Amino acid sequence: MSGLFRKRNKKGQATIELAILGSVVIIALAYLLQQGYIYNAKQSLEMYTFRQALRLSRMYERGITLTVARDVFVPTFFTSLARQRLMATASVEYNPWKAYTPNNPNDISSYRLFQIGDAMIAKDRYFAVPPTKMRIETVETSGDDAKWLWSASAIKDIDPQNFEGLEPRQRSQKTVSSNLARVTETEASKIISKDLSSTVSIPTIIQFEGKDRIIEAQLADNSWVPSGKDDKITSIQVEEGTIPANMKFQLEEIAARSKITTTLHGNQAN
Repeated sequence: MSGLFRKRNKKGQATIELAILGSVVIIALAYLLQQGYIYNAKQSLEMYTFRQALRLSRMYERGITLTVARDVFVPTFFTSLARQRLMATASVEYNPWKAYTPNNPNDISSYRLFQIGDAMIAKDRYFAVPPTKMRIETVETSGDDAKWLWSASAIKDIDPQNFEGLEPRQRSQKTVSSNLARVTETEASKIISKDLSSTVSIPTIIQFEGKDRIIEAQLADNSWVPSGKDDKITSIQVEEGTIPANMKFQLEEIAARSKITTTLHGNQAN
């Protein structure tokens, strides 16, 4: 009896080990499936962003920096579906020798555009970031020779995890509402209808660099100095009133579903 008991214990232990191993393999496969889906969605978004930036650069005859943010549903092992924020950026330069009007904020060499959410993507709508006005003096260009010019605004962060003390768990809100069943009955049938809607509110935040950080970045970049000339930046002025304030977009996605059940009365069913 004792040998038979030990043999059954070994079989039970092997079954448990096999079940644990199978669970680990299923979780690993689910994780690989999720990562593969996210990778494909990310690649698709990056290709879309580049194509749009190239098209817009030709349309506006400007350099274009386009950032596209959208939420996709990805499969998960525990909750079936989960929401994942994807973001892609593409930059396309236009003819650098084309002359622009320095006093016109709309006539700058490069535009910074955003698309946030599937609604803007479907309707081909874009948000243009306002430019910043600055004045750069170099050794060769100083005093009256240095003009005030409009330049693309410097972005510090897109969709940061914390913004003005707002915790990540407070940033997204989901509301689910369900209407009571409505019953309509006639001589021929009985109709029961029920509506269910879900609203998800997702904020997207854009933070801009301040005056000091803009000057520091320009000194490090030195891209305003013509190539091949022994020239250096001596002074940078930024008109603080033209630096855009931090922006917060509130994206709302609404999903609605209606269920209608029709039951025929007995004499009608026959």
